[in-house]
Amino acid sequence: MYGSYSVSDSDIGGALAGLGIGVWIVGSLIGLAVGIVILIAYFKIFKKAGVESWHAIIPFLNGYDLYDFVLGNGALFFINLIPGAAAVMNIIWSIKAAKTFGKDGGFAAGLIFLPYIFLPILGFGSATYCGPDGVPDERHPARDIDGNPIGAQGFGYEAPQQNYAPQQPYAAPQQAYAAPQQQPYGAPQQPAYAAPQQPYVAPAPIPTPAPAPAYDASADETVVAAAPAVFHGLEVINGVMGGCMVEMQPDKVYLVGKELPSVNVPLDRSYVSVSREHMQVVYNSAQDKYFVTDMSSNGTYMYVTQRLAKGAATPVLPGTELALGSQDCRVKLI
Repeated sequence: MYGSYSVSDSDIGGALAGLGIGVWIVGSLIGLAVGIVILIAYFKIFKKAGVESWHAIIPFLNGYDLYDFVLGNGALFFINLIPGAAAVMNIIWSIKAAKTFGKDGGFAAGLIFLPYIFLPILGFGSATYCGPDGVPDERHPARDIDGNPIGAQGFGYEAPQQNYAPQQPYAAPQQAYAAPQQQPYGAPQQPAYAAPQQPYVAPAPIPTPAPAPAYDASADETVVAAAPAVFHGLEVINGVMGGCMVEMQPDKVYLVGKELPSVNVPLDRSYVSVSREHMQVVYNSAQDKYFVTDMSSNGTYMYVTQRLAKGAATPVLPGTELALGSQDCRVKLI
């Protein structure tokens, strides 16, 4: 009633071969997709660091740039050519890269063990460039999420055009002193002579005017008092550090938080709502504004309820109060 069917070894071999080819094709497509995502992530990382994105696809140049803006010295990349050194250098680079973009040690571990996941997070996320090992310098300034230097003109904001004349140092007038012009003396007009009714008395001699005093140029110099220095900085309003003030130099980036030594404006650990690296602050002297970049998990708030965009440099006027995570820690930009 039933026919018999036998499977030969050749049939099994053909099926396994077809399955292997299918797995190879799917694996290749997945690998290609992951490679494209990683490449785009590198494009964005280079852009955030202020480097031309196309450098990411040039062999050796891409490695040189990665070590330059993360470690501050691109020549360190060539240590990878020493046999056995590449693994150690990759660990060092991952740890420093996390700090360079404002991340913590957990993110550094992700870059070491799961780079295909954490590199796209670094490129596509809100992380901003903070300088080599988290410390900006002249050649590697801190930048916003679009790669624009923080503290320079930009951020998509155009300052209003004003007819401003820079103050010139006081200079004494360069005009020679001219003595006031005196009118020649003229004798008063006397009426026609009439015989005096009394004996004649000669008029008193007219006094000769005293000569004008010699000009003393130092007497005309106007003493110009030096303008008092303007204080720019941050004042803690409440909590255990209430009343503390930190001076901030113009156009210099300051990192506020609780993580020492990476921050240069440390806050007390009793402020539970403050992140380890909470925000970046820089006073832009050209625009007379602060630019604040939130880096926290709990947020930075202006005018009590307005939360600043994370990873973006927000212009803030002097005198504004900010809440770091909650109203338990409030600071004022002076």
